Amino acid sequence: MKDSSSAYYIHCFAHQLQLTLVAMSKKHLDVEDFFCHVTNVLNVIGVSFKLIEHEGSTSNERNQAKYLLSEIITFKFVFMLHLMLKVLAISNELNKILQKRDQDIVNAVKFLNITKKRLQDMRETGWESLLDDVY
Repeated sequence: MKDSSSAYYIHCFAHQLQLTLVAMSKKHLDVEDFFCHVTNVLNVIGVSFKLIEHEGSTSNERNQAKYLLSEIITFKFVFMLHLMLKVLAISNELNKILQKRDQDIVNAVKFLNITKKRLQDMRETGWESLLDDVY
């Protein structure tokens, strides 16, 4: 917009993709729970490293770590881990294309269609391989 007064601001496509993934995760309780557990695990690990340098962990912190361990070894958590890994891997190429500064809209639309097809294929036929990965 600085270079040309006739330019229009278009919200970053990669950010729109991210917002879509976040909105999807908030609509599905299992996905939201998964990301909540991942966040809590990262927080516990971060606190644990700090506590090693100091006096050690409290009973509450140990209980929280035990609870999180019991959650992340469940089938449900491991299933969501693999599902999110596949979904994010599929959308990663599109995300990279959308973040390019010299964006080619034709190429971006092509990658959008490829991503949509891959997600649809996974939805229709990918459950068996996903379950194999989980097991």
